[in-house]
Amino acid sequence: MKIKIISIHDIGTNFGSTLQACSLYDYVVSLGYKDVHVINYKPYYAYHHGKVGQFLKKLLFFKDVIKQNKRFEDYYRKHCNLTSLYETFDELKAEASGDVFIVGSDQVWNEYYDGGRDPAYYLKFTNSRNKMSYAASIGQIQSEGAIKRLIENIGTFRFVAVREQASVLQLTAAGRNDAIHVLDPVFLMDKEYYIDKAFKNIYGDYILVYVVHSDPFLSDVVEKLAERLKAKIVLIGGFLQKVKHDYYLRDIGPKEFVNLINNAKFVVANSFHATAFSILMNKQFALVNPKASPLRLSDMLEVAGINNRIIVSFDDIERALFPIDYNKVNETIEYEREKSKTYLKKCLATFEKNSN
Repeated sequence: MKIKIISIHDIGTNFGSTLQACSLYDYVVSLGYKDVHVINYKPYYAYHHGKVGQFLKKLLFFKDVIKQNKRFEDYYRKHCNLTSLYETFDELKAEASGDVFIVGSDQVWNEYYDGGRDPAYYLKFTNSRNKMSYAASIGQIQSEGAIKRLIENIGTFRFVAVREQASVLQLTAAGRNDAIHVLDPVFLMDKEYYIDKAFKNIYGDYILVYVVHSDPFLSDVVEKLAERLKAKIVLIGGFLQKVKHDYYLRDIGPKEFVNLINNAKFVVANSFHATAFSILMNKQFALVNPKASPLRLSDMLEVAGINNRIIVSFDDIERALFPIDYNKVNETIEYEREKSKTYLKKCLATFEKNSN
């Protein structure tokens, strides 16, 4: 049975998109399916955006860019089987073939982004009857019109699983009664899958900071936390300074991203996957909500039962420093993980039975 997975998997050396795509791939392979590929769909609108900025980045940080690109390439080589490259929907439609098609995680169904308006992420390129989603993200509360369009777009899907509980409620209210909530693919694999035992912490006690957007308030929060925790500040993500720091690591790849989280004394983020891995690695962390699509973050905290990690004012810092009881969190995550795994295995077994 040929299984094809499509998601927003590799935009601009993005740690989270890479890790979720590879985790879903590796988990499906671990179930015994041999012919599995991630569709290497890199639409022009997403992968050629900001060419001037990309050129300047390569010019100013040449060595870091080369080293980081190699680390991403190595990670994909080890954890993923990619198809040929497709840059347009028409190319994808003309050549993509398979028995089962899965649209994966990240904000593939958020109409506020280009990807959410791309027919590829609704599997329109295939006439297969074996279509499903796993942890597809809508990202935020959508209008009635947007939900109606979504239901129309996934009308031929046999199974629908989304990443936010609020999205289940919206889909159900609009008539898609079989939609269920599952965990992001990174939770399908356990902690040991990600940890590199050869990784060495050369920074001592440090706060790891991974932020998507710069924010003066966030920078002040990080400084106050570093003072309270008597820790250095290690900044990762992008190439331009977003907060004051002791170390800025511009050349890291997905493996380093996870292991830096695992070795941190504390993590500060406004990123979904930095938060996900903080939970997975049982780290103390604080979340400063990003301006875009906060639903996916608040939903994950709600599932884990740790809503008190969000900092919106300096008064919240003391509360965010209160230790997380990971005994309770791990029980909840393990329950949700097994539910998610059971769902995915059941879907694939149904498709396999139909194929035979």
